[in-house]
Amino acid sequence: MRLKRTLALILLLVLIGLAYLAGSVGVGRALLPKRSEGIALNLRFPQIQTLDVGTSVRFRGVVIGKVSEAPYIDGEEVVVPIRIVGDHWPRLNGSSLFELTTRNYLTQEQTIMVSTPAADAPPLDPGATVRGKQAGLQDSLREALAAVPREFTLKHSLFDNGLPAQVSAQPNVGASPLRKLAVTRARIKTTSADGKPWDARLAYKEPDVYVVIKKHGVQLARTPVAADTYEPRWPVPLSLEPPLDATDEDWLHVEVWDDDALTERDPIANFSVPHDQQKALAEGREITLRGQCALELVLRGIID
Repeated sequence: MRLKRTLALILLLVLIGLAYLAGSVGVGRALLPKRSEGIALNLRFPQIQTLDVGTSVRFRGVVIGKVSEAPYIDGEEVVVPIRIVGDHWPRLNGSSLFELTTRNYLTQEQTIMVSTPAADAPPLDPGATVRGKQAGLQDSLREALAAVPREFTLKHSLFDNGLPAQVSAQPNVGASPLRKLAVTRARIKTTSADGKPWDARLAYKEPDVYVVIKKHGVQLARTPVAADTYEPRWPVPLSLEPPLDATDEDWLHVEVWDDDALTERDPIANFSVPHDQQKALAEGREITLRGQCALELVLRGIID
């Protein structure tokens, strides 16, 4: 009888110990972030461009997380909530740098690039707030190419080594917001970037050309279609709405398209015009852009 009681007591103690151990593990897991949800961080920037939920966070080119919530303003800064997913959290520490950069200049796709300069730095705490910064790539690129508008084909998203823009020597009459712009003429290569005629699917060769002017992703103006020609002309100046602000240092984008009535339109080129060339337009001068498929495109500012 005494032996049975002793065994029952031992069994009870074992069960109590197992229950305590299971409860401790459960509580510990509950306190840890779920791997599927990721570990949260808050990045603070002085300012940002449009940044969507789902924007990727990358470490050495590999996606390790994403923007988890819409950015919001806190005082003089913008807070961007992100989550690091999978097994990537140990790659980060107190030395990690978070840089917001443009990954694709054609689509203006942005990403947050992470680097960790010091492997032995203290670890990051989940939920910590980290100061991010705008990557220097854009500024360096603007400075290096300040006088060289570059063209890249929309089909392949590759930069083409365009020639420097030529600027007319008309007198400087001021640089107030530009309300009218003349897209005077263009000269188009006889074949597309892949070596095919522009309207090969329709058994035609000459493109139907039109030009779109954009800034900050907003369309300011569009020319009519110049049909079946390699050397389109647009005699009527365009009204820019909203007007072009020459003091804004973001690039002006000039898209050249081949319009197809029965099939999908074909991209010809996209020129990115830097700040100094925009100032030339705002001063009423003429600039000439050159590239791979749009061999020549001439723009001139119209001052009322």
